[in-house]
Amino acid sequence: MNEIKQIIRRINMNISNSKDSINVLSFVTDTEENIEKTLIVNMAMMYGFAGKNTLILDTDFGNTAIANTFHLSSNIGLSDYLDGKVTELSKIENRIANKNISIIAAGSLPKKETSYLIGDPRFDELLMRLREQYENILIVTPRYQSKDMMETVLRKSDGTVLVASTGKSSKKEMYQLIKSVAQTGTELLGYIAVKR
Repeated sequence: MNEIKQIIRRINMNISNSKDSINVLSFVTDTEENIEKTLIVNMAMMYGFAGKNTLILDTDFGNTAIANTFHLSSNIGLSDYLDGKVTELSKIENRIANKNISIIAAGSLPKKETSYLIGDPRFDELLMRLREQYENILIVTPRYQSKDMMETVLRKSDGTVLVASTGKSSKKEMYQLIKSVAQTGTELLGYIAVKR
């Protein structure tokens, strides 16, 4: 746990030292493990304890790790909102009592039906509304596979953090990931290699 705290503090220091205001932060990984989700949850807790209104926005459709971590009772989430099945933001926001943290889970649509959702104009509109409500938005992204989807999310973020699992992430995969981040113009705020 100390290693996670140190990593989070280092990321926060990089955010503080950034010349731009960082409110929307994406975490990108090339592994199926939930390493970045652990970091995001702990970072949200840190911000929440500091009194900052924080949102975890889960774009990893088909993965229920975030929803399960917070024991969310509803499986309605982002995919349902973007697909038009739910129209009210309040129906997908899950506030964690006394923590200054809210979660928008990935939603109920199967992963194979969600490839087009992040490019939907409703995602842009939603993110603009969320920026007005929250001081910090931490975006959970799926494992890097599709350059197009990843670039869409990153272009809407103020900064990004790369997360890799040493021994599982190849240099070639990490190079492609770093290159994709650089091409979006999104500020790279850190690279985290976690031993597994």
